[in-house]
Amino acid sequence: MIQRIQSLYLLGATLVSVVYLFLPIASFSVNGNSYLVKPMGIYFQEGSEWVYENPVLALGVVLLFHLLLTVAIIFQFKSRSRQIRLCNLNLILLLIIMGLQFVVSYDLPEKVTESSELVSNFEYWVLVPTISLLLVFLARKGVQKDENLIKSMDRIR
Repeated sequence: MIQRIQSLYLLGATLVSVVYLFLPIASFSVNGNSYLVKPMGIYFQEGSEWVYENPVLALGVVLLFHLLLTVAIIFQFKSRSRQIRLCNLNLILLLIIMGLQFVVSYDLPEKVTESSELVSNFEYWVLVPTISLLLVFLARKGVQKDENLIKSMDRIR
């Protein structure tokens, strides 16, 4: 039953989250040095290249767990009640991701924040987990609708 609309919502949430892995969350300038915060780590600009400096484990691990869970939900189509529970867990993970991206952006390494001239900009890509949240919510709503339909058909018999 991969063709159900909720499976398409979950596939969309997976694709949006994969793209989010590579998008910048925030950019910082400290004394002329530019830093970029992405879900998988902090990068600094050296000449014209961005160089990986520091991993962001908390956000990366939660985001990867969200991706794996979303793919697993797609293949749980035979157990709608399990799909609903996993969607609820996935919604909680997305809320955690949304909070962690701000915590990570303000928790820069000490050598970056030694200066008092910290200029920060949040990118528009911070809103991408909101799209995943909406898609997972719509998938959960579709699964709940299927569950209610099956229960009503059982009552008719």
